[in-house]
This record gives sequence, structure tokens and C-alpha cells, in this order.
Amino acid sequence: MSKQKSALSASQVENYLQQHPDFFHEHLNLLEQMSIPHPSGTAISLISKQLEIFRSKHHELENQLNALIEIARDNDASFIRLHKLTLALLEAATLEQAIANLDVVLADYFLTDFVALRIIKQRPDSAIANLFIEPGSENLQPFLKELASNQPNAADRL
Repeated sequence: MSKQKSALSASQVENYLQQHPDFFHEHLNLLEQMSIPHPSGTAISLISKQLEIFRSKHHELENQLNALIEIARDNDASFIRLHKLTLALLEAATLEQAIANLDVVLADYFLTDFVALRIIKQRPDSAIANLFIEPGSENLQPFLKELASNQPNAADRL
């Protein structure tokens, strides 16, 4: 069965409001959205101007609140991702497990397609020896400035 929408005429709305004079007491939010003309012509009453200013501020504050709520949601999601990462690293008993857990968490919770991990240290004899870079290696040349500052790259802090 399809429902047909019937449009109300202005006179039907007027009749309804006359029969229900308390309608706007229960539906104050509708008054915020309505534009009611003034019989004073082009002049605007102070009350109307105040109401216009209050509506504008209300909408501005509502937008700010929505933005803050969105930021809070993003922060909550970031906290959960970092919590999962921390737990995954804490659960690892070996470096190999930590690296495996890191790969899983970064792929699942941080949605990374590719992870490259390098450890600057003498190369041990292990299954993950390919992750180690000798401290004097030429492969470190592009990163000497960051390594010398002991601070993350500015792009990493954004």
C-alpha cells in the first residue's frame, strides 16, 4: 500500500492553530525556525532584532558543540587504537612477537597498508635480522638530522 502525502492549505493550518491555541507551548522549537512578518513595514522591533541575534548565536553555538562532539569521538577512537597498540606490545614476550603484534595492530586498528620497521643496532643472528640496520650504515644518511635531534619529525607530530 502506498501512502500519499496530502498538502495542508494555509486555511487548514490557520483553523488548526485557532482550535489548538497552546500548540506552540508544546512545540517551541518550531518558533525558532519560523519567520514571522511585522506589521510595522520595514522597521524592525528591538525584540525581533534580539531574537534574530539569539537565533544566530544559538546556531553558532550548536555548530561549535557539534564540532566538539566530533573531536571527542575522534579522540576516543584514537585512545582506543593507542590502547590496543599498548596492550599488543605489552603482551609480547619476545621482540619477534612484538613486531608481529605491531604489524597486526597497525593493520587492523590504524588501517595501514604497509609497515616498515627498522632497528638501529648490531645485527643479531635471528629470524628478524633483516629489520636491523648497523649504526654506521649509509642507509641512515637521510635520517641523520632526525636521529641527532632525538625528536620525531614535525610531520609525525601533526
